[in-house]
Amino acid sequence: MDWLSFAKEFQTAIVGVIGFGGVILTQVLNARYARQREDAARQAKRNAVVRSVLAELRIMHASISQNVNRPEPEEEALFHMPTLPRLLTNSLMNELGVLPADAIDSVLLALLSIDDINNRLSLRAAKIHDGFFSFDLRGHPAVIGVLKQALPKLERAITALESSK
Repeated sequence: MDWLSFAKEFQTAIVGVIGFGGVILTQVLNARYARQREDAARQAKRNAVVRSVLAELRIMHASISQNVNRPEPEEEALFHMPTLPRLLTNSLMNELGVLPADAIDSVLLALLSIDDINNRLSLRAAKIHDGFFSFDLRGHPAVIGVLKQALPKLERAITALESSK
């Protein structure tokens, strides 16, 4: 029996094996490409969340630093400081799990300290109006102390996120 007669006799089986092999190969390659797409989407989401959180933490750090370094107010004057609302990170709370594992603790601590600043300063404020706290001169050292406590936490979170890029 030569190859030609063998192929003629079993041509349906041979075509079936080749076709089935092609289907299996197609499924394997599709699964591989799907995993690659999912990995790329997951990485893009992680990068977006890291950059968003990092941007808000930098803005908060700049605002707090500016208020810490401003000159002491004059006698008998009220001094004003904006509240520190977390606009972006509030909406991203469900997504913080995609942050790098070594940065999550420091980021959460920084976000909690920002919330704590608003809570503590609202207790010390003479007035709260239109997104601003107003303090009298006696409250200045306490306000600066509250702000200074948060700066190292923000710096650690910013450093952790920057090193994860």
